[in-house]
Amino acid sequence: MKVLLVSNGFQPNYEKAFANGLAANGVDVVLVSSDRTLIAELAHGVEAVNLRGSQDPHRVAWKKAANILRYAGALVRHIRGGRYDVVHLTGLYMTRNVFAGCLEWLIYRLSAKHFFMTVHNILPHGRHGAWYRALHHVIYRLPHRLVVHTAKMRTDLAEDFGIPESRIVVMPHGVDAVPENFAVPASSETFRILLFGGLVRYKGADLLLSALAYCPELPIEVTIAGEARDAAYAHELEELIGALGENHKVIWERGFIPESEVSGYFESCDAVALPYRHIDQSGVLFTAFRFGCPVIATDVGAFRDSLPNFAGWIVERIDPQGLAGALREFYRHRRAFDRARIREHAQSLGWQYCVRPLVAAYEEHSVGCHAKPLSMDD
Repeated sequence: MKVLLVSNGFQPNYEKAFANGLAANGVDVVLVSSDRTLIAELAHGVEAVNLRGSQDPHRVAWKKAANILRYAGALVRHIRGGRYDVVHLTGLYMTRNVFAGCLEWLIYRLSAKHFFMTVHNILPHGRHGAWYRALHHVIYRLPHRLVVHTAKMRTDLAEDFGIPESRIVVMPHGVDAVPENFAVPASSETFRILLFGGLVRYKGADLLLSALAYCPELPIEVTIAGEARDAAYAHELEELIGALGENHKVIWERGFIPESEVSGYFESCDAVALPYRHIDQSGVLFTAFRFGCPVIATDVGAFRDSLPNFAGWIVERIDPQGLAGALREFYRHRRAFDRARIREHAQSLGWQYCVRPLVAAYEEHSVGCHAKPLSMDD
């Protein structure tokens, strides 16, 4: 069985771990890669084909556009000539335009023997209106199978978009290999909180910074590791940082964080904050598990189902006051969280286990059988 994975530049660690998990289950994997792909970390049995080329964010606009057009043509030719059993889009649209994405998916459907698509968020962030909902009623009927990371997302696709559950594969989000050696932060009265990843409004960095004003007694240091591409939002965050009380400090490391530096951020914090306004699932949650970090997360998407009590705290109210209350409670109980236990939990979520429902779905399509709903329980 031969599978082509197309991520369109989705998180490099995700595309690498996804491909390695499939290879561990005997799937012949070809990964459409770019200059950002973690080639050296790909497992034996994963072939990388660099069709995307340079992903230099400093390129001028016309060079980016030319590269996308070149990549689109190369990808279609590769799909047509590759004799793949399945073409699986594991990431996002080739462009940020939803209408172009609809055309892109149609091309996959017409070009591939079988087309699978991972749904990371049922509707694009900030685009939950009636028009986008109607458009996705069409889009979600293009792939032969939709792949989701939570049972709730399967239910939402079935109930809100009328997608038969037989066309939806539930494959839990996996965790990359847990390092054998790990560090823990030195004991400190300062509450060290990590915000990791790109900063956009739905992720709620402003909620966390605003919450600090409601717990002035706590000595808190927030490390933000990521960039805000929206200049207006970046300015808003800078103003909130400038208004912090004397008991609070923010360190903002802007830009892309190389994979080699990721562990240092997680292993030096007391908690990872996920103050999201809305989300279906987040890879940062599982990265935190990998390094044994407790998590403070708002009650959105599947966070409540995915976050065991021994691994973190759920915020009941999604506002600065509610988040401040959760910070106080976590700080009071912070020494009760066992990092070794969280890492043991992460090991049970390895990609080699999580992809098995998907491998079963691939096999059903490769022999032309009708599918049934799949989950980790099958």
